[in-house]
Amino acid sequence: MGEFGGINRSIIIFLLFNIGVKSILFSQEIIDKPIQFTEERKQLSLEYLEQHYGIAQKEPIITPRMIVLHWTAIPSFKKSFHAFDDVHLPNARTEIKDASTLNVSIQFLIDRDGQIYRLMPETWMARHVIGLNHVAIGVENVGGAKKPLTKAQLKSNIWLVEYLKTKYETMNILLGIMSIKLLKIQIYG
Repeated sequence: MGEFGGINRSIIIFLLFNIGVKSILFSQEIIDKPIQFTEERKQLSLEYLEQHYGIAQKEPIITPRMIVLHWTAIPSFKKSFHAFDDVHLPNARTEIKDASTLNVSIQFLIDRDGQIYRLMPETWMARHVIGLNHVAIGVENVGGAKKPLTKAQLKSNIWLVEYLKTKYETMNILLGIMSIKLLKIQIYG
C-alpha cells in the first residue's frame, strides 16, 4: 500500500507538486509587440546581410547560434520600444550610420517588471551586435548602469535563455554585450 511501481506514493505526490509549482512560478508569457517591419525595413535588412556578411537571400532569416544580452541605457519601456520601432537609424547614431541607415532592432525586450516582449520573429535578422547579427538573437533589458537589472528581469532572462536554447538546437553560445566589447579589444588591440 502506498507504493506505485515500487515508488512511495508520497514521493510521487511531492515530485508532481514541486514540478507543477516550479513550472507555474517560472513559466513566462511572451507578449508579441512588433516593431515596424515594413517592406523598406525588410529590404534594408537584406542589403545589410549581403553587405556585411556576404549572404544574399530573399528573406532576412537567420539560423540562430547565439543569444546576446544587452541593456537599453534607456530608463523606460516606452522609450526603449520607440528607439527600435523606426525603420531608419536616428541621426544621433553617427558612430554606426556609415554601415547602414537600417535602425537597430532586437528580437526581445524585457521590461523592468520582467515582462518579455517579442518585437520581431526570432529568426529575422535584427541589427543589434556588430559582426554577429546574422547568427544572433538579441535580448535587450530596459535599464543600464544607473538602473541595473531587477530580480524580475534576471529571472526572465534565465527563462528566456532556457526557452531559446530548448527551441533551437543550433543555439550554443550566450554572450553579454560587454563580453563582446572585451573580446574585440583583446582581438584587435
